[in-house]
Amino acid sequence: MNNPVVYLFCDTNLLFQCKPLEELDWSDWVSHDVRIVVTKPILREVDYRKYQGNSRVARRARRANTMFREMLTTGKKVVREANPRVTLHIEPQYQYSLDLNDTLNYQERDDQLVGTLHRFATENVDVDARLLTHDTTPIYTAESIGLKAQVIPEDWLLPPESDEQQKKISTLQWEVGRLRRAEPHFDIRFLDTTGDEAKHLEARLDIYEPLTSEEVNDLVDELRRLHPLATDFGPPKTKHPLAAQMSQFSMLTRQVRGEVYRPPSDERVAKYRDEAYPDWVRRCEQMLLVLHHQLQRQQPIIGFCFSAENCGTRPAASALVTIEAHGGFKTMAARKSKDSQPIRLPSPPKPPRGIWRNPLDLDLGTVATPSIYDPGGLVDSLRPAPSRDPNEFYYKSDKPLSPAASISLSCEQWRHADGRKDFLGEIWVSPGSGAVKGALKLRIQAENLSEPAEKTIPVRIQSKNISSYPEALRLVNLVRYTKTD
Repeated sequence: MNNPVVYLFCDTNLLFQCKPLEELDWSDWVSHDVRIVVTKPILREVDYRKYQGNSRVARRARRANTMFREMLTTGKKVVREANPRVTLHIEPQYQYSLDLNDTLNYQERDDQLVGTLHRFATENVDVDARLLTHDTTPIYTAESIGLKAQVIPEDWLLPPESDEQQKKISTLQWEVGRLRRAEPHFDIRFLDTTGDEAKHLEARLDIYEPLTSEEVNDLVDELRRLHPLATDFGPPKTKHPLAAQMSQFSMLTRQVRGEVYRPPSDERVAKYRDEAYPDWVRRCEQMLLVLHHQLQRQQPIIGFCFSAENCGTRPAASALVTIEAHGGFKTMAARKSKDSQPIRLPSPPKPPRGIWRNPLDLDLGTVATPSIYDPGGLVDSLRPAPSRDPNEFYYKSDKPLSPAASISLSCEQWRHADGRKDFLGEIWVSPGSGAVKGALKLRIQAENLSEPAEKTIPVRIQSKNISSYPEALRLVNLVRYTKTD
């Protein structure tokens, strides 16, 4: 029993964009006798495309044209002998339907192909004739006038081929890649507190609120109450009974020896009353006004660590590492324990006191201790300046312990294959910020690095505001126990 025949009126993409006909998988048609029909519109398109340079379409058009010339005597070619049998037929005699002039635009090759199929199907009603294409427009056009359309399977298509411009781009990209392979190359990671790589930074933070002007005034009044301005500059007195008896006995002894008490001079009293004491009060007030900043620095820090390694084939010359804070926070260098000193209010000035003197004693003054004469710091100028290791990182300015939008470090030569380097820092959040969102970015630049290497980490901080007053009051009360000079 003969298999039913199917006529596939092919589009040019079967010839230009698909694998050779012999290599196609025809297994879906195993129960058919497949006849591929090449009509006049397709022959014209092949003739036109074979002169279009050296692109794949032009090369495939020239190959199809050669194959068609070889078929001049027979008009057909066996593509596959069986299972299924596939043959290629050149049929330029088929014309398109003239009664579709108002429906199809016969200036278009796709419509010419559809119109030709329509006339063939109309004149051969009992024949299974279909359009074979990979293009969407002719499929819709064919089905709109009652024709069958068969879509070319994706696995029949050849992989996309780059055109000349794309080839040039690919060549340039390869060259850029080659040059970059000769550059430093950086692996940047963000580490959490356990040393594991992290994708974001989340933390909670207590924010000290600044003291109000009323709170500062109350604290200053308390300081004045605890350490009032002295007005009695006579001999020292004590309220303890035993100490008072001892002091009285010492005074009688001094009087027996003929010693007399000389009160401090008016100049010393005036300097204490008009300069030293008011200056102490002023310094305490100024410190209380910014106490929240100092308290904040004593809090557990929100630290971070970027770890980077030059895993390229070249050292990075004049490397610059910049850490930027983006959002409602700032950054600063990581502090060591010695950077966070205990907070203390200034000690009050010691009131001037007089002295016991024997009238017969001579006031010989004070003998000055001789010192080495060093005009203009000559000794320091003779000391050699400390040298810097060219392979180590140093801050661009003094160690930035004040919050800033960014901090930078530089290194003369960042060696490759020299292990990882950690860049530590802290996050600073201003009072009243509430929930903070932003990002930390580390950027690496170098003279021999064509593009900066960057790593950006999302940051989210939940904060809670707390009063600075209890800690300020504690510091005020602590002054009474501080030894004064």
